[in-house]
Amino acid sequence: MLWSATSVYRTLLWVSIDDFRGDHFDWPLVRHMNAIAAQGTRVTQLLKVYSARTFSGHLSLVSGLHPPGHTIVENYF
Repeated sequence: MLWSATSVYRTLLWVSIDDFRGDHFDWPLVRHMNAIAAQGTRVTQLLKVYSARTFSGHLSLVSGLHPPGHTIVENYF
């Protein structure tokens, strides 16, 4: 179990892997990730933001803003 029912804090474990598609969860080698996902919530669908770069995409997920709104475009600050 990732967390205890008696804990006063909620834990968020965000796993993001470049080029890891949703159908990769069907592969036998990711059984441990499936076990983690079974104890929580898993995203089943996302809309990409332009530009499709790792850091700007992560910041858009966290902030809810498009890259021009948080000023991280093309992985540059």
